[in-house]
Amino acid sequence: MWEQFATVDLLSAGRAEIIAGRGSYTESFPLFGYDRRDYADLFREKLDLLLEIRERNPLTLRGRFRAPLVDADIAPRADGETIPIWVGVGGVPQKEHLEAIERLGTEVAPVVRREVASAERSAA
Repeated sequence: MWEQFATVDLLSAGRAEIIAGRGSYTESFPLFGYDRRDYADLFREKLDLLLEIRERNPLTLRGRFRAPLVDADIAPRADGETIPIWVGVGGVPQKEHLEAIERLGTEVAPVVRREVASAERSAA
């Protein structure tokens, strides 16, 4: 994913931003060999990976849910110093959201699902 955003960042002269969120559908977890009970830990580990890729290159990193990276050269890099990363929340922020926000030193990017917004407008 980093490579795609870094490419967009290069093509747009540094205007790319990333909103990272947990996602609300866990039905596909078993297809990828994940246990739904690891939902929060998966988010933490994948967000940590994204942050490490953003900050360091080459990268050596080990995780519980992925193969290790050893002196991995992740390219391309961002146009400027970095790509801003926000934490996307589609409801009440959970503990892992708040931890991520604290690590990033950023704000929450509220994400409203279209079906929810449409239902709320219809009820008004």
